[in-house]
Amino acid sequence: MVGVDMNENAAGKGLVDAFYSVPRARSEGFIPRMLEICEKEKVDVVVPIVTKELESFSNSVDQFAAIGTKVSVMQKDLLYAVNDKGRLLDAMREKGMPTAKYCMVETADELFSAIEALGYPKKAVCIKATDGNGSRGIRMLDTPENDFKRFFSDKPDSHYVSFEHLKTIFTGREIPRLMVMELLPGTEYSIDAIADKTGPLAMVCRRGLKVVSSNQVECVVERNDAVEAVCKDVIREFGLVGQFGFDLKCDANEVPYVLEINPRLTAGIVACAAAGCNLPYLEVVRLLGEELPDYQIHYGTLMTRHWEEDFFDPNGNKMNW
Repeated sequence: MVGVDMNENAAGKGLVDAFYSVPRARSEGFIPRMLEICEKEKVDVVVPIVTKELESFSNSVDQFAAIGTKVSVMQKDLLYAVNDKGRLLDAMREKGMPTAKYCMVETADELFSAIEALGYPKKAVCIKATDGNGSRGIRMLDTPENDFKRFFSDKPDSHYVSFEHLKTIFTGREIPRLMVMELLPGTEYSIDAIADKTGPLAMVCRRGLKVVSSNQVECVVERNDAVEAVCKDVIREFGLVGQFGFDLKCDANEVPYVLEINPRLTAGIVACAAAGCNLPYLEVVRLLGEELPDYQIHYGTLMTRHWEEDFFDPNGNKMNW
């Protein structure tokens, strides 16, 4: 296994057989450097895990194929359709698929009007950058009553902002395209899946028990037919191929809605693997044209995350300490 990272001191380098530092994913030198590494290491499959890498890899699939390397990335048209939160929900709406209430804005005045049109301050709303990832470009406006409760019950959380502060940030500025959406109050779910042209090959549902900065730091793997049915419809309707993850949230009646699709590995796949479904391995097997092995999902598997330190000696070798 070969790993790469912008940071030459990345802790994960102690988990791989060979490690290389690489340029930024959207820089001109990224793909040439990746091709050089793949050729040198005779890499069979590249599995991107960073959103900003995807477009570069999708545009370069043929170059990797020429040196005998397959890339786990969607085709350009599919990637374009799902990698932007706004385009995804617009396309779902056009196809007659259910979505949460939302609207797209391109100016500060449109933003402020949309927030009020969705019911704020009586109802909570969420503002998202359509091409953001990892909770970047996301803020939430909650009701005054909930803001009061949160002051005493929660530690400071930068996801929440006041309407007045939001106005000071955006007034008089050009803004990128943003999405304003109702803040759904129900349970949060994630679905990790792989699929080919025939449809889903493997799916694992995770219910979020504790979510910090969009990451499930506590979750349980469970079967939820309603949540899985929503995702299967999207997979088939869009013809999604490869490995990807859905983020969903339920309304007050626990009806699930797709919020976004991450067309790559997600951080929660470790829980799926622990529950018996090793999705990265299945994706590699799929790309190599081999028959997928049988697997059994152990529902009820619980994951809880915590910090852990890694140490390296002066020569960069991982220390067992």
